[in-house]
Amino acid sequence: MPLGSNFNVWNTCLRILRNREYAINVEGELSEDGCWPTDALWIAEKDGFRFTGDNPIELLGLVGIYDHVRPNTDVDYWWLVDGEDIRRQVMRQAFNDATYNESRRKTLKIARDQDIETVWQRLLESKNHDIESSFCHQLFETGYFNKGLFLALCDDMDIVLEIDPIPSENHKVLVWIISCIFRCVFSHLDKVDLYKIENFDVEVLEDWRADYLERLRNLLDRIFEVAVDGNKTKF
Repeated sequence: MPLGSNFNVWNTCLRILRNREYAINVEGELSEDGCWPTDALWIAEKDGFRFTGDNPIELLGLVGIYDHVRPNTDVDYWWLVDGEDIRRQVMRQAFNDATYNESRRKTLKIARDQDIETVWQRLLESKNHDIESSFCHQLFETGYFNKGLFLALCDDMDIVLEIDPIPSENHKVLVWIISCIFRCVFSHLDKVDLYKIENFDVEVLEDWRADYLERLRNLLDRIFEVAVDGNKTKF
């Protein structure tokens, strides 16, 4: 019988953690009518290591990483297990092949129909957070995630990456834009970070998880592929 992520599994996860001698705690704020919080932070601690998750299932999963790695000290990235990108392999196998090929076909057609200098100018304007109408200004300065500008920005990055060879100095522009978007969203999702995106509601979060995050990762992959291929041609 299959087992899925559900509230009725929580106590089993907590019992396993307690049997493994982890100290368990939870943080959050009671609702106005005194009910337990629905968005509490679950915490497990042992031997100087601290694990946090949105629910006990996540918590047990993180402890599972610790049990697998068995680090001696709490150093940066102790949890990292080297190897191939299995997540991306599985996702592309399940969803991306047909969608990716169709997207590439459309992007190539758009690229042929547009002036690349104009596209680069739009990208530079999007990067310029001094321009109030730019995506970066709205995200950085006002804490507003403009979905229309974001999608247009991704389309423009798609277009310029179809140009071969792409000037190496332009790699930095694209990487800067993507890394800043990641930084803003991850800061917003960090419960202790003061930076917040005012309109990052459930709908935007679902779009981020289902599409936006993977699209930015794919763009980064292509930037690095182009950069590596470009470096190879120099030798």
